[in-house]
Amino acid sequence: MMRIELLVVMAMALCGAMGSAAVRADDAVKINLEVKKVVVDAEGKETLQSADLAQPGDLLQYTAVYRNTSKKGIKGLEATLPIPSYTEFQPESIKPGGARATWDYAHFESIPLKRIVKRENGVDIDQVVPYAEYRALRWYPGALAAGEEQRFSVRARVDQYQFKAASDKLKVSVGGN
Repeated sequence: MMRIELLVVMAMALCGAMGSAAVRADDAVKINLEVKKVVVDAEGKETLQSADLAQPGDLLQYTAVYRNTSKKGIKGLEATLPIPSYTEFQPESIKPGGARATWDYAHFESIPLKRIVKRENGVDIDQVVPYAEYRALRWYPGALAAGEEQRFSVRARVDQYQFKAASDKLKVSVGGN
C-alpha cells in the first residue's frame, strides 16, 4: 500500500497559495491551516481524525483559521485556502458559501469554473473545469474585527491517479508501515 506524507504536500501548497495573504494584512492576521480525515462510521456519523497520512479515496477537510491579533479591525481581507493537486475538490462542502475558485492561480472566479477551449475546427467553446483541477478557493469577508477569528473550510477527496503522480515526485513508503 502506498502512502504520502500529507504535511509535506500541504507545506508546498501553502508556499505558493497563502504566502501573500499574511503580507497583505501586515502580519496582524495569523493563519492556521488544519487538515483532518473525514471518517464515517457504520451509522453514518462523521468524525474528523488525524490526517498525517492520506491514501487514494480518503476524504480530507481543509480548514484555514484567520485570526486578527491586532487591536484594530482589518479591512479588505481575502482568505485563501489551497487545494492540493492530488485531490478532487468537493463543491458542496464549502463553508462559508460564496467562495471563488481558481485553477491557474491567476483568476478567482465563480464556481463552476469555465475556460475557453479551441476545438479542432477552430471554434472556441466554454468548457467546465473538472473539480480535480481546482487549486485554491478565496473568500472575500471584507473585514475582521480586532481579536476576531474566522474559519474557512472545504473538503477534497484524494484522487488515485493524481496521488500516484504526486507520490512519484515525493518520498513515499511502500508496504503496510
